[in-house]
Amino acid sequence: MSDTDIIIRKLDEINARISEKKITVSIPEAAEILSLGESKLKELIYQGEIPSLKVGSRRLIRRESLKEWAEREEQNAV
Repeated sequence: MSDTDIIIRKLDEINARISEKKITVSIPEAAEILSLGESKLKELIYQGEIPSLKVGSRRLIRRESLKEWAEREEQNAV
């Protein structure tokens, strides 16, 4: 099973726990999906590797952005 497959499976697991209508996830949720620490995820966000948006004091990440990042990382690893 590739890293992308693992991330997609985790995304599916989290989708089962949260509303399907929710198109963004929080930093803790995204870190869990990617199996990264929150600090590393924030670093990737601030470097522009993973796009995010700020709503009030919260930083949110589109679910689709997580899949796109994982796919790019997998392609770069080859």
